[in-house]
Amino acid sequence: MKDILLKRRTAAIVLIIVALLSVPILGGLKLSSAYNRVYDSFETEGKIVDKYGNSLLSDMELCVGAANDVLTIAKSLAGSEDASVRNAEAAIKAYNDADTVIAHYVAYLDVTAKIKLVYEFADGRTDDPALDARYATVLDRSAIIARGYEGAYRDASNKASGLISGFPASLLAKLYDLGNN
Repeated sequence: MKDILLKRRTAAIVLIIVALLSVPILGGLKLSSAYNRVYDSFETEGKIVDKYGNSLLSDMELCVGAANDVLTIAKSLAGSEDASVRNAEAAIKAYNDADTVIAHYVAYLDVTAKIKLVYEFADGRTDDPALDARYATVLDRSAIIARGYEGAYRDASNKASGLISGFPASLLAKLYDLGNN
């Protein structure tokens, strides 16, 4: 009789442990899958090439290339030790190191913010038309990107944030390292 009670107790403990572990594992996998699907849709949209041969990635490349040109001109005026120059260099490096459309987009936003400060600094110290022309390219490409993709990025971010907010999703998100995009 004791043997049967011990087996039942052991079986009940094992069943409880399995049940408690299956909730975070299965729930986390389901949450992770849904979260990744949201960002995958933006990844796909960012790679679509329009009838003119442009895509989000190609527009960002043109914008960051022009930002790099602005940075080169500013470095000749301010030197490479200026804080705004170093910050812009770091932002461009982060963009170049990015490996997904989402990571490129987030880094691109940082590049445009940092290069604005560099341009404002350099513009007050030179009348170089090349500086103005390259910064105009940054602004032009930024406007194209904002019109075409800002809403899609915001929608993806809002959907992803909605998935990982609240209890227990927020705990599962931390466990599965979701929400760092």
